Amino acid sequence: PFGWPGPGLPPVWAAEGTPPSQWASHMHQLSSRERDERSCREFARYHENGWLPPLFKWAEHTPGLDGPLLEELVDDLEYGAYFAAAAGRSPHFGSPAVELLLRPPHGAFRRKRVQELVHFRVLRRVANIDVRQLTHVVEFGGGTGETAAAASDLGFAGRHVIIDLPPMLLLQRYWLRYSGLPAYLGEDSQGAVTRSGIVLESSFATGLLGRHLDRADARTSLFLGLWSLTEAGLGARAKVWPLIAACGIVLLAFGNEFDGLDNAVYLNLELERWGLVRTHNLLSWHLVQSTGHYYLLAVRKDVGEARCLEELNCREGTRHPTVGRDST
Repeated sequence: PFGWPGPGLPPVWAAEGTPPSQWASHMHQLSSRERDERSCREFARYHENGWLPPLFKWAEHTPGLDGPLLEELVDDLEYGAYFAAAAGRSPHFGSPAVELLLRPPHGAFRRKRVQELVHFRVLRRVANIDVRQLTHVVEFGGGTGETAAAASDLGFAGRHVIIDLPPMLLLQRYWLRYSGLPAYLGEDSQGAVTRSGIVLESSFATGLLGRHLDRADARTSLFLGLWSLTEAGLGARAKVWPLIAACGIVLLAFGNEFDGLDNAVYLNLELERWGLVRTHNLLSWHLVQSTGHYYLLAVRKDVGEARCLEELNCREGTRHPTVGRDST
C-alpha cells in the first residue's frame, strides 16, 4: 500500500547490517502495518494508536525539553535571527496529536523539535556552523523525519540524505510528505543524484550511498548520527564510515555501551582507522539532561575549531574520559 517498488517490501534485515533485536522486532511490526491496507488508512493516527517504534513518544520522556533546554534556546542571542524560523512559529511536523508547549510570545513548541534545535544549537555555538551555508547533510537514522524538517525550516537548501532501515524510509516519506516536504526514495534514482532535497536510502544499499558525496565539498558537508550510529549493527555502521570520513563536520550522540558493545572503544578505533584523529578537531562531552550520554563533535581543521563551552555543559569534568581527547 505504501508503494515500495517491486512485488513487496524488502526484507527487514540482511546477512550484513542486522539490526539489534529490539529494532528487529520494531521493524517487523512496522513492516506488517505498511503491508496492511487498513493500517495504511490509519497511518495518520500512528501516535494515538501507540504503534511501534514509539517515535513521537520518545521525546515526550526526554528530560528538559519542556524546561531548561527550551528556555536556553529561546534566550539564545541568535534566536530571532536564526532559530525562530524553525521553532515556535514554524509549521508543525508530523502527527497532529503530539502535545504542544505554549511559550508566549515565542509560539507553540513540540518537544521533538526542541530536541533537534538543541543539536543544531550545539553546531552553531561550538563550531559556528550555519546550516544555511551547508550543501550536504547525511543523516544516519532519520526517526520520523523531524531532523530534515528542522534543517529545512532553518534554511538548509542542499541535499539531505537519510539512511535507515527500509520500513523506516516509508514511514519517513509518509510524514515528510504529510507535512509538505518533498522526499523520494533513492532506489527511484539508480544513477547519479543531482537534485537537492530529501533522499531516503536503505542502510542495506551497496555501492549507492557514496554517490551522494562524490562531488561534495567536505567543508560544507555534515554527518549526523544521533544515537543511531552507535545503536546499529556493526555491518550497518561499517557502510557509513566512508561517508563520515568524507564530511567536514560530524555530530554524534552516543551512550558508552549498547547491546554489549563498548561504544567508546569502538569510536576511538574508527576515528583512528579513518584518520579523523588527524584531519578533524575532536571534542566529546556529557549531554546536560541525559545521564551517561555524550556528544562527539568532529570539525575538519580547515573548517574551524570545536570549542568546549561551559554554557553547553562542556568543561574538563564533563568531557568524555577517552573519546575525543586529542583536541582542546
